[in-house]
This record gives sequence, C-alpha cells and structure tokens, in this order.
Amino acid sequence: MDFQRALKAERPRTVFLSGVLLISLALTALAAQKTPKPATHSTKGTIASVNGDTMVINQIVRGKAQQLTVTLNSETQRSGDLTAGHPVTVQYREENQQKIATAVRESGAKAAGKPVRVSTKPISSKS
Repeated sequence: MDFQRALKAERPRTVFLSGVLLISLALTALAAQKTPKPATHSTKGTIASVNGDTMVINQIVRGKAQQLTVTLNSETQRSGDLTAGHPVTVQYREENQQKIATAVRESGAKAAGKPVRVSTKPISSKS
C-alpha cells in the first residue's frame, strides 16, 4: 500500500513536468518556423540600361567587368538621375533567385582632386 500511495503522490509532479516539456517543444517549433529576413547586398556601378522594372548595371568585380541585373518594384527607393551612363549605388536582396532592388541612388561624380584654394586677400602692387 505504501507503494501505491507514493505513486499517487508523484502523479501531479509527473503531469506538471510533462506539461512543461510540451510547452517547451511547442515554443521551439514556433521559433524554428520564423523566416529570417533576407540579407541585403550593396554594389556600385554605372547604369547600362533601364527598361520598365529592370536595371542593368556595369560594374568592376575583382578587376573584371560584369553586368548585374536587378528588378525594380514599387517599394524600390529611387533618388537622383537614374538614366544610362550615370554612376549609382544599389542595395538589393536576393529572393526566389532574383535580385530585387531595395534602393537605387545616383552616386556623385568622382572628385577630380583636392579643391583649389582661393585667396581673399587683395593683390598688392609694389612698384
């Protein structure tokens, strides 16, 4: 009889531990189902062409000229003159084996060097 009494005393504890185990397994399964946000990439290049929802960019990768085609959509942030021949910086994500542009910005023309200093002092003439 003592054995049966001890068994009955252990039941609530067993039920409690089983419940904790089930909850932890359910939370683990939910955490595994969350889809991670796709990684964003960034590149610079010159626009080769823009046709509707696609943009082709000429870029130099490891010393070799390459073309990158990105898809533009209504969520793509655009700024500057985005026409052929202009330098741009493109941020994109890869989704379903496509490169989807998240932002396209015209890059400023490269500076030709340091700006020239201009003096504001009057030129004195000594004769």
